[in-house]
Amino acid sequence: MFHLLLALALVLPTRSFAQDCGPTCATATDLSAALSGTTAATDAAALAAARKILDPLVTDGILSVADANALAADLAALDALQKAIAAIEALLKGQKWDSAKSEAHNAAEDLRKKVKSGALTADKANPLIDLMQKLWGVADAKAKAAKHSPVPSGSRVNSGYGWRIHPVYGTKKFHTGVDVPLNRGTDLYATGSGHIEDAGWAGGYGNQISVRLDDGSLVTYSHCKDLAGHKAGDKVKAGDVVAHVNSTGTSTGNHLHLEVYDAKGTRQDPKKWFGL
Repeated sequence: MFHLLLALALVLPTRSFAQDCGPTCATATDLSAALSGTTAATDAAALAAARKILDPLVTDGILSVADANALAADLAALDALQKAIAAIEALLKGQKWDSAKSEAHNAAEDLRKKVKSGALTADKANPLIDLMQKLWGVADAKAKAAKHSPVPSGSRVNSGYGWRIHPVYGTKKFHTGVDVPLNRGTDLYATGSGHIEDAGWAGGYGNQISVRLDDGSLVTYSHCKDLAGHKAGDKVKAGDVVAHVNSTGTSTGNHLHLEVYDAKGTRQDPKKWFGL
């Protein structure tokens, strides 16, 4: 699927894409320079790298040898783009779906900023943004298929992520997670494989447990009754019970306060993250 998307993105006129995806990828400045032709790589090594990406498509019958030869030179001239794609592809192969989504999203956002600042023209940035969006879509579909819900099927959020009037203090405060009303003692689940990073009393959050998943993201469960006997360092897998619902800490009733942080430590909206 990845190779097919890459082939289509390279062959067809598309709409928009990409940015910096971390230390293993090209920066947006590199991409801008590469796309403007100032760092075009056309030597044998660059052509070999381009063919390494295209040859599997020939083997699979997606591209003819002639088409691959025609595309190789163009792709070789975008050395920075090859690095960005390779880094995201590595995350996909490593099944680090959320990290791949984050990198592709950040890449696209950075290029949009470059266009807005005038550092990169829209006609050159748009095809790159479009490809990153396609890669994000592939990772998102895989992530949704791989994740286990933190709450029982049918559970619904009753207080979302963002600004709200605090139900206890009556003041406007930013809600850093979502609240899911559940019966006391309801099982709460690990959403993937990982380990317990922290477990215990957390002040206003009551009994709280944090699970660091193998993809680097962090999920925290607060106001719990108990932590299912877990302690920091314990290994868990998707579907394991990590805690039970209660109303400990600063709370108005039995519910789960759920927070999520991506691999870079950026807080995310759990409702969107888990599709609650």
